[in-house]
Order: sequence, then structure tokens, then C-alpha cells
Amino acid sequence: MNLNQLQYVITLAQELNFSRAAEKLYISQPSLSQSIQLLEEEFGVLLFERKPLKLTYAGEIFLDWAKNVLYSEEQMQNMISDVASEKRVKFTIGISPYRATFLLPRLIEKFKNKYPMAHLIIEEFPTDTLHEMLEEDRLDILIESPMADNERFESVYLCKERILLGIPNSLADKFNLDEEIDLSLLKDVPFILLTDKQYIGKLTRKLCKRAGFLPKNYIECHNIETVQAMISRGLGVSLIPEFYAKYLVSKGSMSFGKIKDLDLSRDIAVIYSKKKYMSAPVDYFIKLLAEEINSL
Repeated sequence: MNLNQLQYVITLAQELNFSRAAEKLYISQPSLSQSIQLLEEEFGVLLFERKPLKLTYAGEIFLDWAKNVLYSEEQMQNMISDVASEKRVKFTIGISPYRATFLLPRLIEKFKNKYPMAHLIIEEFPTDTLHEMLEEDRLDILIESPMADNERFESVYLCKERILLGIPNSLADKFNLDEEIDLSLLKDVPFILLTDKQYIGKLTRKLCKRAGFLPKNYIECHNIETVQAMISRGLGVSLIPEFYAKYLVSKGSMSFGKIKDLDLSRDIAVIYSKKKYMSAPVDYFIKLLAEEINSL
């Protein structure tokens, strides 16, 4: 048995088709079939039922073990590579699209000054998707609210981010922005809503309901950049995260206010798996991130 055979089992379990798995592995179908058969003979048990092709219970046990072995081997290679040459590093960052816009360019510029050969992959998706990607080990670090599972994940606190009310400049003179705004006064104002699958969308609906109304005139969309564009055109109001608001202030596209009687905020953290090896470049990236986010 060798590491290649472990990968063969993993790929065949994903594809459940010898031809597709062999094509994905860049080997012939007979070679793949023979490798699986040799493993089954070695262990004296079938790993796959053939018609239809699916894992046996023994195959499920073997698959979990194979994944752990290959993951350990990858971690070992990462550690050795880090010792050999810290200048060459690759890691994947999960972040919401709007945060990436204002947070990452200057940060990565600083990072690249020290690690010019670094290969950074930026995955920009909504929070739920990013959490799934972290769970599936498709991210090295995630910049988001802390994970509830602190047994498997480390959450390094960065800051507390307030949630503000974004108001079109055309409506700003109707409010005293030096004072907190009573949300109930907005019951007849159009809203720009994120979906109820997203944190800001859920929060907006919850707060409006608490204030005694649900928006009747609203536009629903999927990303905060669209929300910002709609507010800028005077089409409605919405909740806006504080750091994105600071970024938008410089553009003069809208005005912002605090909501009365509500201390709206959420923690922002860098999250990563406790079993994952954190190389020196990744540690340095996290240090720069903390500096950058606290300078906003």
C-alpha cells in the first residue's frame, strides 16, 4: 500500500465511477481497478460494492483513515517547506466580498513586500458559504465573526464592528445624524434588504420587527456593494457594517447614523482549524491584518 493508492480510493469514492476517477487521476481504468483490487486483497475485505459502485462499511472506515493520512502528509510537507524556504508559501483566505474590497489590497501590498513569492488565493463568498468551506478544510484562514465550535477552531479576536444605518444623502437632512435615530420613524421609508440568509438581512428584519413594523417598500439583493449602490441613488436605507461605512465615507456616497437604544456590534476574528499548521508567513499575515483593521 502507498500514498497513491490512498488517493485512488478517495477519488473513486468521490466519483463512484472507475472511468471518471481514472481520468481525474491521469491513470488508466485497468490500473485503477487493479490497485483497488490489490488493496481489497491485502485487507481481505471489499472496499467498494461494484453494482452499483458504492463504498462498503469497511470502505467508509478506510476512506476516513486515508483522508487523515494524506492530510498529515500535506501538513508535514508544509512544515518542511516552511523550514526550507519561508519565502515560498501558499494559503487560502476566506473573506466576504465587501471586506476584501477595502481591507485586502493595502494589506497584501505590505505582505508581498516581505513575501514576494507568496501565492494567495482569496475566496469571496457570503458567511454561510465561507463557514462551510472552513469546515471542509478548503480555507487556511477565515476573516469573519468567531465560530461557535471552539473545540476544532481557533478564533483570534481582531476588533468589534458596529452596525450603522446607511441613509441616502438626499434624505440625510430629515434626520439629526448627531443623535441616535429611532428606527420606528423609518416605517414608511423604502429599505434595501439583503436576503434573510445573510447576517445583515436577518438583523434588519429582526430590528424592524422589534420597532413595530416590517418594510413594505423594499428591494432585496445579495451583496452589500449593490446595497451601497442603491442607497447612493436614493432608493432606500439599509444597515451597513461600520468598517465598510468608513470606506464609503471617503467616497461621499451616503450618510450614516446610529440606531437609538441599540448597541449594535459584532466581533471580528481570524479563524483557522486547530489541527492546521500555521506557517510563519501566515502568522505574519494575521499580524498585518490586526494592524490594518485597527487602523480603519
